[in-house]
Amino acid sequence: DLIDAFVGASMDEEAALAAESIIKLLGENGGNVIMLEGAEGNFATIHRALGFENAIKEYPSIKIIAREYTGWERAKAKSAMRELLSRHKRIDALYAQDDNIAIGAIEAIKEAGRAGEFPVVSISGNIDGYEAVKRGEIYSTVSQPPDWEGITAVQVAVRLINGEKVDKWVKTPVQQVTRENVAYFKGLW
Repeated sequence: DLIDAFVGASMDEEAALAAESIIKLLGENGGNVIMLEGAEGNFATIHRALGFENAIKEYPSIKIIAREYTGWERAKAKSAMRELLSRHKRIDALYAQDDNIAIGAIEAIKEAGRAGEFPVVSISGNIDGYEAVKRGEIYSTVSQPPDWEGITAVQVAVRLINGEKVDKWVKTPVQQVTRENVAYFKGLW
């Protein structure tokens, strides 16, 4: 009730798109998934987990075998992944709630000599994330371009100033990014 409109992506939709990649990759046989989360209690963390869990509900052979909070920090993600790799010999996919933490996890995976052993799927579409997609280190990420959010927020603000009605939630688009289409995306941060 304190705001006229919110402009932003749906974290649940982002997570569902990430889950689509994992469902496609693991197929009917399913497999063991590690989830690296952002910060405990954070809105994005909660909804990027719920959206993912809801998307895989129909696939009981896909199991989340471990999840760790990283505080959205690359170094913490690297440390968490190092520990997870030592505890879990069979990992079939990694879902990272952000490209930054995916990159930290990839560093640990490389150091453990397990690069290429399982796919990494992420969200956010930052410069490092897109570069990792190009190199094949991240199978897919979900774009959440801040320029779309910024442009849309200004457009919504102008409409509100002019007395126009706008939706309470103006959703900005999200899209799955893979090696096939990454050339069309530009990271801004």
